[in-house]
Amino acid sequence: DGTTAAVALVDRAARRCIVGNVGDSEVILGTRHENGEASFQTLTEVHHLRRSPAEAERIAQVGGRVWRGRLGHPKISPQVLSLSVSRAIGDIFFKDEKYTDGAPSGLTADPYITSVEVCSPSSREQFLVIGCDGLWDTVSYNEASDFVFARLKEKEDPQTISE
Repeated sequence: DGTTAAVALVDRAARRCIVGNVGDSEVILGTRHENGEASFQTLTEVHHLRRSPAEAERIAQVGGRVWRGRLGHPKISPQVLSLSVSRAIGDIFFKDEKYTDGAPSGLTADPYITSVEVCSPSSREQFLVIGCDGLWDTVSYNEASDFVFARLKEKEDPQTISE
């Protein structure tokens, strides 16, 4: 009953992009600069326990337990019930006292939020790639960025690229 999420709001007038994420849904910003150089920037935080020592530490500090890089349920063996992410929407079985007997699991829906400048005079084109673990477990940020840049260079429609 749980999920992860990533959202982005682009305010072109203010030249800002506000991004938030929970779990292993992530966002990258690709930029082609006026000089032709291409780059990408990760705009989200990783909430996957195997990839984030800071999240594992946060779980330990609140009394939760990490088992083999996963968030263990506070009352049931983590071999039976565990999650790969430390932040998620839902997953009531890890959050509700009825299922945890009041013991903390450390799972939270508190998002990571950031704001970055976009549409700067030095950028020729920009795009966002928003994906969940289904994408990011198989495609690197660099591969995703290169894929979009190559399609944009061929003048492909952004909707077609996203599909």
